[in-house]
Amino acid sequence: MLASVASLERRSGVVDQYLPVLAGNYTMYGLNTSYIYLYVSDIPKYQFGFSGWKEAQNTDDVAGQYFFAGDLIVSAPRLMFRLVFQNL
Repeated sequence: MLASVASLERRSGVVDQYLPVLAGNYTMYGLNTSYIYLYVSDIPKYQFGFSGWKEAQNTDDVAGQYFFAGDLIVSAPRLMFRLVFQNL
């Protein structure tokens, strides 16, 4: 299972087993999604547009790339938190 829903003081949240443990410390993030906005470019090419396959010189290799232009805005960072718990 990748994630499960937990409740803390009647607030729902997601518990993810893949959050990193850094130097033996556990980290918990509190995000208020009412204040997180994702703005995406109006140009279709930059809305995850694909460049198409391109051949490399003197080889049979091909590569392509996706284009994205956007901005992730957190308008009220004071309403979010990060707690670090030390491993006891």
